[in-house]
Parts: sequence; structure tokens; C-alpha cells
Amino acid sequence: MTILFFHQAFPGQYLHLAAAAAARGHQLVALSTPPAGHDVSGIEVNWYRPGQVALQESRAADADPDTGKVQTEHASHAAFGLRAGGFTPDLICTHAGTEEGTFLKNVWPDARLLNYAEFYYHALHAVRP
Repeated sequence: MTILFFHQAFPGQYLHLAAAAAARGHQLVALSTPPAGHDVSGIEVNWYRPGQVALQESRAADADPDTGKVQTEHASHAAFGLRAGGFTPDLICTHAGTEEGTFLKNVWPDARLLNYAEFYYHALHAVRP
């Protein structure tokens, strides 16, 4: 199986899942902003830059739609670049709490999408930790 891990701070929450998938011989590719966290053996990491937005300011995307838009555009361009190079994942693993993965199904419509749903919001007084 070919798996794309899409996380702005790869491996993030996918550290153990990615290592287990690599140990089982799956073809793994990651798309992340530099610098990534831990190296995971057997995974090709591709980088994209979130534009003028510093990575530590990425949480501001919830409050500032323009910040999220810039990050999403840069991530989408990087994904289209992977596709242009012939990469087609069977499964895309992304984080539902950030906007960057919003259009991945537009890039690879036949891929299955696994969202890491870390954040749960209330209708009133919703805050992000």
C-alpha cells in the first residue's frame, strides 16, 4: 500500500503508526513543513513552506482566515507537485485540526482519507488548546 502522511510537523501524532507501516513494507511518503520532528526510517519526507506564515503562528489560522488560506495554498501546490511527479497514494493520513489538508481529495480523488480528529469543539465557547 502507498501511504501519504500529511502533517505540518511530521511525524506528529503519526510517529508510531508511520513506523509500524514502514516496518510492514508499505511505500511511505510524508509532506511536511521544515523542520520535521523525529526521523522515521523508511519514509521519504518532502517539504513545503507555509509562505510568509511562521510555523509557530499556524494556530492563528483559526482566528485569521487569510493565514489559513496561505498555508492551504502552499500545501496544495506541494501536493500537486507530488502528483505531477507520479506519486499516487492509496491512503492519505492527515490532521483534521489544521487547514492544510483541506484539498487533498481534489489532488487524489481516489485515495482513501484518514483524518486524525484530535479536536472536538462545543457549540458555545469553543477554544482550541
